[in-house]
Amino acid sequence: MAKNFRRPFGVTVLSCLVFLLAAVYLTRFVQTLLTWKYLETLLPFSPAYLALTGLFWFLTALLTGWGLWRGWSFLRRATPIVLIVFSAAYWGERLFLPSYAERNENWLFVAALNLIWLAWTVFILSRPQATKFFEEKHEQYIQDTTSA
Repeated sequence: MAKNFRRPFGVTVLSCLVFLLAAVYLTRFVQTLLTWKYLETLLPFSPAYLALTGLFWFLTALLTGWGLWRGWSFLRRATPIVLIVFSAAYWGERLFLPSYAERNENWLFVAALNLIWLAWTVFILSRPQATKFFEEKHEQYIQDTTSA
Protein backbone atom coordinates (compact mmCIF):
# COMPACT_ATOMS: atom_id res chain seq x y z
CA MET A 1 0.00 0.00 0.00
CA ALA A 2 1.38 3.40 -0.94
CA LYS A 3 1.62 6.24 1.54
CA ASN A 4 0.22 9.65 0.80
CA PHE A 5 3.05 12.11 0.35
CA ARG A 6 3.58 15.78 -0.27
CA ARG A 7 6.49 17.05 -2.26
CA PRO A 8 8.08 19.91 -0.31
CA PHE A 9 7.46 23.32 -1.87
CA GLY A 10 11.18 23.99 -2.27
CA VAL A 11 11.70 20.72 -4.16
CA THR A 12 8.75 21.59 -6.41
CA VAL A 13 10.22 25.02 -7.20
CA LEU A 14 13.68 23.54 -7.76
CA SER A 15 12.39 20.89 -10.15
CA CYS A 16 10.41 23.54 -12.07
CA LEU A 17 13.56 25.67 -12.38
CA VAL A 18 15.49 22.65 -13.66
CA PHE A 19 12.67 22.00 -16.19
CA LEU A 20 12.98 25.64 -17.26
CA LEU A 21 16.71 25.11 -17.77
CA ALA A 22 15.88 22.06 -19.89
CA ALA A 23 13.54 24.20 -22.01
CA VAL A 24 16.28 26.80 -22.55
CA TYR A 25 18.73 24.17 -23.76
CA LEU A 26 16.10 22.49 -25.95
CA THR A 27 15.59 25.90 -27.54
CA ARG A 28 19.35 26.21 -28.03
CA PHE A 29 19.45 22.80 -29.72
CA VAL A 30 16.46 23.44 -32.00
CA GLN A 31 17.50 26.97 -32.95
CA THR A 32 21.01 25.78 -33.77
CA LEU A 33 19.59 23.19 -36.14
CA LEU A 34 17.22 25.71 -37.73
CA THR A 35 19.88 28.40 -38.25
CA TRP A 36 22.85 26.12 -38.97
CA LYS A 37 23.93 27.81 -42.23
CA TYR A 38 23.74 31.27 -40.73
CA LEU A 39 25.70 30.21 -37.64
CA GLU A 40 28.42 28.70 -39.83
CA THR A 41 29.04 32.11 -41.36
CA LEU A 42 28.78 33.94 -38.04
CA LEU A 43 30.71 31.79 -35.57
CA PRO A 44 34.44 31.04 -35.51
CA PHE A 45 33.63 27.50 -34.31
CA SER A 46 31.27 24.82 -35.55
CA PRO A 47 27.57 25.08 -34.69
CA ALA A 48 27.85 21.38 -33.84
CA TYR A 49 29.21 22.47 -30.45
CA LEU A 50 26.05 24.47 -29.75
CA ALA A 51 23.81 21.64 -30.93
CA LEU A 52 25.58 18.92 -28.96
CA THR A 53 25.83 20.89 -25.74
CA GLY A 54 22.22 22.00 -26.12
CA LEU A 55 21.09 18.40 -26.51
CA PHE A 56 23.31 17.19 -23.65
CA TRP A 57 22.13 19.81 -21.14
CA PHE A 58 18.52 19.41 -22.25
CA LEU A 59 18.61 15.67 -21.54
CA THR A 60 20.56 16.12 -18.31
CA ALA A 61 18.20 18.80 -16.99
CA LEU A 62 15.13 16.85 -18.09
CA LEU A 63 16.25 13.72 -16.22
CA THR A 64 17.34 15.72 -13.18
CA GLY A 65 14.06 17.66 -13.06
CA TRP A 66 12.00 14.50 -13.47
CA GLY A 67 13.99 12.74 -10.77
CA LEU A 68 13.52 15.65 -8.38
CA TRP A 69 9.81 15.70 -9.17
CA ARG A 70 9.45 11.95 -8.56
CA GLY A 71 11.72 11.86 -5.51
CA TRP A 72 14.50 9.63 -6.81
CA SER A 73 16.67 9.16 -3.75
CA PHE A 74 20.09 9.42 -5.43
CA LEU A 75 19.22 12.83 -6.91
CA ARG A 76 19.16 14.49 -3.50
CA ARG A 77 22.95 14.19 -3.47
CA ALA A 78 23.54 14.21 -7.24
CA THR A 79 21.68 17.46 -8.03
CA PRO A 80 24.27 19.80 -6.46
CA ILE A 81 27.01 17.94 -8.35
CA VAL A 82 25.07 18.29 -11.63
CA LEU A 83 24.61 22.01 -10.97
CA ILE A 84 28.29 22.50 -10.17
CA VAL A 85 29.29 20.76 -13.42
CA PHE A 86 26.69 22.85 -15.29
CA SER A 87 28.06 26.04 -13.70
CA ALA A 88 31.62 25.12 -14.69
CA ALA A 89 30.51 24.47 -18.27
CA TYR A 90 28.51 27.72 -18.34
CA TRP A 91 31.46 29.78 -17.09
CA GLY A 92 33.81 27.98 -19.47
CA GLU A 93 31.61 29.00 -22.39
CA ARG A 94 31.15 32.51 -21.08
CA LEU A 95 34.85 33.14 -20.54
CA PHE A 96 36.53 31.19 -23.33
CA LEU A 97 34.20 31.14 -26.32
CA PRO A 98 34.60 34.12 -28.62
CA SER A 99 31.88 36.69 -28.11
CA TYR A 100 31.16 40.38 -28.12
CA ALA A 101 33.00 42.60 -25.64
CA GLU A 102 29.95 43.64 -23.60
CA ARG A 103 28.99 40.04 -22.83
CA ASN A 104 30.99 39.87 -19.62
CA GLU A 105 30.18 43.31 -18.23
CA ASN A 106 27.64 41.81 -15.82
CA TRP A 107 29.86 38.93 -14.69
CA LEU A 108 29.63 39.90 -11.02
CA PHE A 109 25.83 39.80 -11.03
CA VAL A 110 25.80 36.46 -12.86
CA ALA A 111 28.40 35.00 -10.50
CA ALA A 112 26.40 36.12 -7.46
CA LEU A 113 23.21 34.67 -8.96
CA ASN A 114 25.03 31.42 -9.70
CA LEU A 115 26.34 31.13 -6.12
CA ILE A 116 22.92 31.95 -4.67
CA TRP A 117 21.28 29.28 -6.84
CA LEU A 118 23.84 26.67 -5.76
CA ALA A 119 23.52 27.59 -2.07
CA TRP A 120 19.72 27.62 -2.26
CA THR A 121 19.74 24.19 -3.93
CA VAL A 122 21.91 22.69 -1.20
CA PHE A 123 19.73 24.35 1.45
CA ILE A 124 16.46 23.06 -0.06
CA LEU A 125 17.75 19.52 -0.52
CA SER A 126 19.16 19.36 3.03
CA ARG A 127 15.89 20.35 4.73
CA PRO A 128 14.27 17.60 6.86
CA GLN A 129 11.14 17.57 4.69
CA ALA A 130 13.22 17.05 1.55
CA THR A 131 15.31 14.35 3.20
CA LYS A 132 12.14 12.51 4.20
CA PHE A 133 10.62 12.99 0.73
CA PHE A 134 13.65 11.48 -1.00
CA GLU A 135 13.83 8.56 1.45
CA GLU A 136 10.19 7.48 1.01
CA LYS A 137 8.98 5.29 -1.81
CA HIS A 138 6.32 7.02 -3.90
CA GLU A 139 5.62 4.30 -6.42
CA GLN A 140 2.36 2.42 -6.15
CA TYR A 141 2.78 -1.28 -6.65
CA ILE A 142 -0.20 -3.34 -7.71
CA GLN A 143 -0.33 -6.65 -5.93
CA ASP A 144 -1.74 -9.62 -7.78
CA THR A 145 -4.36 -11.06 -5.42
CA THR A 146 -5.50 -13.78 -7.78
CA SER A 147 -3.92 -17.15 -7.42
CA ALA A 148 -3.38 -19.51 -10.28
